Amino acid sequence: MAVSQLMQNLTKQLLHVRERKTDVMQEGETAKELNYEGENMQATSSAQNRQTSV
Repeated sequence: MAVSQLMQNLTKQLLHVRERKTDVMQEGETAKELNYEGENMQATSSAQNRQTSV
């Protein structure tokens, strides 16, 4: 009884860790996408600044 209860608890914890790892990986992908968009906006802004200064 005690061993099976322990196994159930460990299984639940493992599943929770896996879910959290997936969330963190998805957040990392979102951060990369936002960084990429930010770099594109900076490049566009720099190009516009060059055009207005000419």
